[in-house]
Amino acid sequence: MDRDKEFLKLLTKCKETLQKYMPDHPDQKRRYELMIKSIKGLSYTAKQGKVYTKLRFVQVTYMINRNDPEELIDAVVNLDKFYADNYRKI
Repeated sequence: MDRDKEFLKLLTKCKETLQKYMPDHPDQKRRYELMIKSIKGLSYTAKQGKVYTKLRFVQVTYMINRNDPEELIDAVVNLDKFYADNYRKI
């Protein structure tokens, strides 16, 4: 599997995990919605084969916090690690 397809697979997993744990509290829900929006943007660029390579971290990484479910944290960390290993060029 090429890196763009693998990246899309990880993005889909993150998005599904976010939707699974969508909180009821408006502030937390807004944060999760912003994370999903960021993931959709990354998915769009990955489908076009134009992933930006000068990011230190995937933006979603900045949006997680220690109170998020472990499954979500793991999905985001795996996504960021894959990005760093396969795309980042700084």
